[in-house]
Amino acid sequence: MARLTRFDDGLLLRGRSETTYPLDHSRWRGDDGSPLSYDDRPGITCDDVDATERSIWRYRRALPVTFEREISLGEGMTPLVTNEVDGEMLKFKLEYCNPTGSFKDRGLSTMITALADAGQREALEDSSGNGGSSFAAYAAAAVIGSRVLVPEGTSPGKILQTRAHGAEIQIVPGTRDDCSAEALRQAEERAYASHNWHPMFIQGIKTQAYEIWDDLGPTAPDTIVLVAGSGSQVIGHDLAWHELERAGAIDPVPRLVMAQPASASPLVDAFAKGADDVGPVVPAATMAEGTAIGNPVRGREVLAALRRCNGLAARRVRTPSPQPRGRWLAAASTPSRRAPTHTRDIAHCATQASSTAPAPPFSCSPVRVTSPPPGWWRCSADERRRSADAEGALLPCRPRRRPALPVGSTPPRRGRHPAH
Repeated sequence: MARLTRFDDGLLLRGRSETTYPLDHSRWRGDDGSPLSYDDRPGITCDDVDATERSIWRYRRALPVTFEREISLGEGMTPLVTNEVDGEMLKFKLEYCNPTGSFKDRGLSTMITALADAGQREALEDSSGNGGSSFAAYAAAAVIGSRVLVPEGTSPGKILQTRAHGAEIQIVPGTRDDCSAEALRQAEERAYASHNWHPMFIQGIKTQAYEIWDDLGPTAPDTIVLVAGSGSQVIGHDLAWHELERAGAIDPVPRLVMAQPASASPLVDAFAKGADDVGPVVPAATMAEGTAIGNPVRGREVLAALRRCNGLAARRVRTPSPQPRGRWLAAASTPSRRAPTHTRDIAHCATQASSTAPAPPFSCSPVRVTSPPPGWWRCSADERRRSADAEGALLPCRPRRRPALPVGSTPPRRGRHPAH
């Protein structure tokens, strides 16, 4: 039995053809096969923020639906730090501080809350890693059985993290898009809860913008740089900033800059051509496997969002240098010890992308870094190097055991063992 407490009056789900549907959290696409979205929201002001809540749910008044039970693991409220890069003072939103190490925790919190409210007891998801891990964690918190389809080549560390949350894992041969196609086939038999399709996921992602607004005064930055695979952050920011503008909380809306790796940049290609929709591409191999999406589900909405915000789109390529700047997107699947290099590189890309305009203060969001697994601190440096796979993802290593003391020997002082 659903436990929905309140719908806003007249709230509908709307498809690309302007067909409307009654609000139903189990529905994830329209009858014409297009993704769905909620009607525009009026936005909130400072008075609507629940200052007692330390999660994305402090902005619950900005969501289209109020729930009796909110599924939360403490996501959101991530640090906004300042650092100087190439002479510019930039602000960075550290989204790897979310519970499963990804900004997707925001959207999965709201999406799983909606599914639990609708009475779902099991669900299917497809992901290249971070989304699947987040889905599994929040499904477990809501006591929803989860199956996650991942493409072959997904980092073993991400698969391990997803499995650790109790999800059933199915590895699908082929690319990320092949994985999505298989999920759509299985959706005929099992409830499909794709973060790329479900409209409530975007509602959670937009809290990232609300937090930046809250942290800055509240006010809006001039420019925001976002890394895109499917582009959910671009859509979420567009929604939030325009909601705040409608509420009279900001003026003007920030400029959005979207960046993709050169090996998988269908959104950048379409934006450069002035197209209204995305032309599918075949992604090449990249360390930033989470961005290797050749045919984004909401590509049309991403392009429209960029243009509404007077945005820019840029791809990043490898360039020869002592510290190759082309590696900046690898932060999606590399250990945190590389974060400073990638933080510097993504900010450099932002500076290049906006070189045609006066240099503004940037709020770059986010640089995603896989969190070290439990037990990592117990390993020696050599063990850590051996436990890193080819993609740089961290695998758990076995804690070292102290050898037994010889019979009759005296225990060492200060906890040190003679064998060490």
